[in-house]
Amino acid sequence: MLQRLVLAVLRFVLENPVVFPFHRWRAAVVSLALAAAVSAPARAQDQTSDPASGFIEPPGVSSVPPAVSSVPPAGPGGPIPPTAMAPVASRPAIEVGVGMGASIDDAGLRAAGLSAVPSFYSTGGFGQGTFGFDLGVFVNSATGRYRTPNLPIDRLGVDALLVIRPFADFLPGNGYGLRVLRALALDLGLGYERDSRISRGPEDVSRIGAVFGAHADLPLTPAGERSELRLRLTARRFVGLTSPTFPEGDPAPDTRVELFGSLVVVF
Repeated sequence: MLQRLVLAVLRFVLENPVVFPFHRWRAAVVSLALAAAVSAPARAQDQTSDPASGFIEPPGVSSVPPAVSSVPPAGPGGPIPPTAMAPVASRPAIEVGVGMGASIDDAGLRAAGLSAVPSFYSTGGFGQGTFGFDLGVFVNSATGRYRTPNLPIDRLGVDALLVIRPFADFLPGNGYGLRVLRALALDLGLGYERDSRISRGPEDVSRIGAVFGAHADLPLTPAGERSELRLRLTARRFVGLTSPTFPEGDPAPDTRVELFGSLVVVF
């Protein structure tokens, strides 16, 4: 509407030189400027919308991708920011081992005397610091290996041990000798032992006692691994705190010592 009014004024100025004798061309220039100023918003509106059809042109899309934040969003649907993550819970190292050895024993070996009886030993526990805890199972087999007049005794024992490593927290470093020293341990605890033999028939007695021992671990894997394989050398002795006897009155004496070599996995 305003554009039509400006054009009408311009036509009137140009067609009536008598009314505007001196300022006709100046008024014409002003009228043209006003017409251009009025027509500019109209063209911009025509480019973005069409009143007849109701179509509105969508805004232009920039070719530059939006900036992406490097901080992950917090919330139930997204990852938790690093500052809000809970600390990773740690657990003590766990070890499992199995091995074989000999029980140095002379119980019931009247003619053979002191002998090495084949033995089997298995252990499991946790903790690699100054203190740890182990459970062990020990068994030997002497019956059938010695003839009369020998009456050998078979032993089955279960141990609960406190493991003390005097150097575990005082010798830092990854040298092989330091690793061996840190793993040196004393084993102290209580045990249960079932002793059996075959005389006129099967006979067995049960004992409770104290267990004393020591072990040394020789690492077989490089330092810094998440799990380790070790060769463990163990010396153990069970000392009975009770003194049961077999039906014929013979006591079940202690062994002199048990010696084992075992493979242990620490993870």
